[in-house]
Amino acid sequence: HHHHHHHHHPMDEAEFILHKSYAETYGRMFPCPNDLIEKKCIAVVVEQMMNQTNNVPTIISDPQQQQQQQQQQRQQKSNDYFSVPPSSHPYPWWYQTLLRDIPTNGAYGFWHHFSTRATNPPILRFCAIGKNGSTEWRRVFKALNAPEFCEDGKVSEDCTSKFNTKKELSSGDNDEEEEDYDDVPRKGGTNTMTGTMGKTPRTVFVRDPLERLLSGYLDKCFKPGVRTSQGHCEPNVVFGVDFLERKARRGKHQQQNQLRKQRRGNANGKEEEEEEEGEEEEENIPPDLTTVIQNMDREMFAAYVDLLPLKWNVHFVPQAIFCDLYRTIGTYDFVGVMGKSFMSELNRMADRYGGMLPDVL
Repeated sequence: HHHHHHHHHPMDEAEFILHKSYAETYGRMFPCPNDLIEKKCIAVVVEQMMNQTNNVPTIISDPQQQQQQQQQQRQQKSNDYFSVPPSSHPYPWWYQTLLRDIPTNGAYGFWHHFSTRATNPPILRFCAIGKNGSTEWRRVFKALNAPEFCEDGKVSEDCTSKFNTKKELSSGDNDEEEEDYDDVPRKGGTNTMTGTMGKTPRTVFVRDPLERLLSGYLDKCFKPGVRTSQGHCEPNVVFGVDFLERKARRGKHQQQNQLRKQRRGNANGKEEEEEEEGEEEEENIPPDLTTVIQNMDREMFAAYVDLLPLKWNVHFVPQAIFCDLYRTIGTYDFVGVMGKSFMSELNRMADRYGGMLPDVL
């Protein structure tokens, strides 16, 4: 049967892994009500997950139910190769750590939500995602908001702010926290997609996930300077332990040896030095993983891909998590793709909303 199935739908291994992973993770996520968003929704998702896995024994102890379940599973298998697995099926470890880390790693920071001031056409919301050009988009929205923030040549704090992560951009709107995903009418333009009046159109740019991963890796991990200064190549216990630390340790030993030398009074200076060299060799610090493979680009990347879910850094969190895209992308008025056709996608956005947008972009 399976052979036959594959014969009709040839599928490569990568695609198989993708579908299987989706079915095991997002595919079985508890659907939150519209007013439960971001962090609060994830808390409920995790709670449901715990309950499910804790209840497993009771389901299995009833033989009749067990039989039914097996029958159901068999049916599902024949209908759909990638059906959502039963609740007894474990959740992949990387998904568990993802849900553990996103509430506290900045994935839900207000700085992912940009918007323009209501008096300034075009009225837009934008979901900013790290490694999807968010630094440039911050500049775009700063420029779009400038007429409101910098009116009459007053140089206010709002005007000069770089809108870095400390500065909330969505001043024209209610606090994002209070928002839900119902179609509540809002002040603003007509959403051309749904035709509903007064709904501020949501916009976002997405990017090929593997390209985004590699871009983040080259940016945050590959440049040793950036890695040691920013600490975004996590877990730092693996990838942030750097030459600096070993240098510091060596420096300490040299200082101690010098103090010892001074105390003994430099009578046998020559012997001392020879002894010291011996000590240095004994003190050989075993090199950590990063040091061993640092100059082996392929191995280093492979190690990072394997270990990054031990501690999810915000720049590597899947795009679906930001602004709850995994459940809201259907409400977006514009979804651009950051790829080969990026420039024509920017034009498409400029044409759609007009106003100052074409000039600013």
